[in-house]
Amino acid sequence: MNVIKPIVLIALVALLGYTGYTLVHERNNVVKETANLADVVKKLSDENAKLQSDIEYYKRPENLLKASRAQFNYKAEGEQMIIVVPDTASTSASSTKK
Repeated sequence: MNVIKPIVLIALVALLGYTGYTLVHERNNVVKETANLADVVKKLSDENAKLQSDIEYYKRPENLLKASRAQFNYKAEGEQMIIVVPDTASTSASSTKK
């Protein structure tokens, strides 16, 4: 009977140690995941603020018209559009001696 008590005690201490280790490991994982989620929330909050700013900007008709002209080549009725294409050919390649 004297031999069984120390064996049981050692087994209980080992079981408690293993349980404590797994709990600490799990806690560390939860802390890391919480930090990652906080980063995601920050990024989404920043994106939301930018989108809200864009919404406020495009609520003004003159800003919406300006963006439509720049992005979609929009022209109002009665307006004419002129497209300027820069000259990309170099002068030395296009000139030839006679």
